[in-house]
Amino acid sequence: MQLKTLLDAAISDLNDAHILTALLDARLLLQHAAQITPEILYLQPELLIPQEVITFYNQLINRRINHEPVAKIIGSKAFWSSDFIVNHHVLDPRPDSEVIIEEAINILPSKNSQYRFLDLGAGSGCLLLSLLKEFPESSGLAIDISAEALNITKENAQLLGV
Repeated sequence: MQLKTLLDAAISDLNDAHILTALLDARLLLQHAAQITPEILYLQPELLIPQEVITFYNQLINRRINHEPVAKIIGSKAFWSSDFIVNHHVLDPRPDSEVIIEEAINILPSKNSQYRFLDLGAGSGCLLLSLLKEFPESSGLAIDISAEALNITKENAQLLGV
């Protein structure tokens, strides 16, 4: 099956399920399932997709039809300048929370100072870890009631090198 045909079918299925972001979701899930870039998605609509990828993609689309968030399906979510691992143990990083990072940059006088940050209810660690990337001489403490969430924070810290 051609990439465009597969994508169009998924968009139709998502629209039928009243998914308001059908086009975006179908594209993101196809990029994930087929391990392709957005450029390939746009420039090679006739690309033939192997059956195992089609099967996997359809599974992802069915999860989205059941209103599972895209970030949970693909296991990551962009926040500030990084991608964070997410799963059912943590909330998705929200773009409106990026204001916290912006304000810290505006308020704190030097990126080279040694600040100490505390993140209560850390979840994925997106706030603390983004601050530590912006303020590399600083340190921080992540606290969460969920040990599983703290494991995700730790994984994200290792991936980001902070």
